[in-house]
Amino acid sequence: MLEPHSFHLVSTGVSLMTNLQKKGETVAGIDIAKIPVADQGQWQELLDNPTFIKDLEECVWKGPMDSCAELNTLLRATRNQDPSSVLVYLFGTTTAINEMCRRVIERVLIRLGYSLLNPDEVNGYLGQLNYKGSDAAKRFQDGTIELLERLVCLARIRKERGDDVLFNATGGFKAHVMAAAVAAHITNSRLYYMNEDFSDLIYLAFDDLNI
Repeated sequence: MLEPHSFHLVSTGVSLMTNLQKKGETVAGIDIAKIPVADQGQWQELLDNPTFIKDLEECVWKGPMDSCAELNTLLRATRNQDPSSVLVYLFGTTTAINEMCRRVIERVLIRLGYSLLNPDEVNGYLGQLNYKGSDAAKRFQDGTIELLERLVCLARIRKERGDDVLFNATGGFKAHVMAAAVAAHITNSRLYYMNEDFSDLIYLAFDDLNI
């Protein structure tokens, strides 16, 4: 029988990049603060640049917990555990900037000894060049529903294997955070997020609710 894991499904946004922009960081000689978050063309060029990705990884490696909300919360939640017993599933949108953030977070987690399930993504309304207006909204809506179904399925599978399943709902689009919360409720899994007022993690256990 396989050893049980602590399984974390993490909603992933772009705080890794926006935090660096706020700090005025230069990565691989590029002033990223000058690149708008919505300019997916420029982010795609950087995503395809191995030197930029590697330098970005090294920048995050200097202080993972200070780099983004996703790593901050995940590393806090698992600080008393052996990383090799922790399995992480990152999910985000089909945008170049989100893919870049997930890729770098994944690399850092692997260096720290964590295990990763193959990352997956849902349709994002940013960067959908061929979809506009109601079409883009419908595509995003459908993608979010598909995401919810996937999260529920993954959580149930891992629970059947004996894993402790937790949803990290700190980062990402609001719709994805809501999907994580609904999936946690459906599967009686714990959900946690960072409370800025307390600067600490808040856990919600839906199986404790009498509703």
